[in-house]
Amino acid sequence: MIELSAYGERVVDRFNLIGMWIALVICVRNFVVCLHQYRRTRGKIHLVNLAQVTVFFIHRLLYGIIPLFEIATCAYYPFLVSLWHINYLLFYIVMFMRLLILELDRYSRWIKIVGVLLITLRFSDWPYELAFHSIQQNIMKQSPLNGDTCWAQWGQGVIILNFIGDALANLFLSGMFVRRLFMHLNSSKTFLSQRNRVIESIALKSLICLTLTFFVNLAMNILKVTAFIGDRSDAFTVYFELIESTLLVEALRNDVKYVKEGSFCESCGRVNISI
Repeated sequence: MIELSAYGERVVDRFNLIGMWIALVICVRNFVVCLHQYRRTRGKIHLVNLAQVTVFFIHRLLYGIIPLFEIATCAYYPFLVSLWHINYLLFYIVMFMRLLILELDRYSRWIKIVGVLLITLRFSDWPYELAFHSIQQNIMKQSPLNGDTCWAQWGQGVIILNFIGDALANLFLSGMFVRRLFMHLNSSKTFLSQRNRVIESIALKSLICLTLTFFVNLAMNILKVTAFIGDRSDAFTVYFELIESTLLVEALRNDVKYVKEGSFCESCGRVNISI
């Protein structure tokens, strides 16, 4: 663990505050992208993605006003924890919904069961984290002053469960989505070449975004587990969370202007397009 000097703590505090406000600006951009995709496709998955971006915005706005207005209490920290978990719950629901947009295969039932179980495992640490009464009380008794904020603390069991749940859910949901996309592409090679090109571009972009998401999430959890800068180890979480949220938005984004007449899956919503 790195021991920070008083100056180092101030630098980390400012870096965290800058990240908060960068996140708010990019959340507005991501909201516009999701809204545009929903208006084009009317896909429910984009509504859930809109909700994910909105909860992230509210979460980081509340975190950002603590140092900005020098709020001298962390009494509402449990609410911030709940917003964080709700944001990631919506994040994984979006990933799960992508598994359901293509044609079924013989493993569909098991894919759904395993997906629901892994999401449940991922969020089993939500009540577990709030149940750490001593840690919650320590955080709520913090008195952030002079641009400081409420710094998260985790029980060892909570962070290990979170690490395992994140890794398994990310690997399974992302991997199965890309697998089913390529299966769908391979099964329809002889039909509608323009549609295939669209699906192939979505699959490639999704693969890149989901691979990056997995490694970003892994890095975030490793930094939490190691508590590399003590009680300020949460300072960089906003950057990781912002990258994950934006990658999810981009993975579902498709700005194809036109194709030949027909129906196909565009950004995971059924649309009918004609020239």
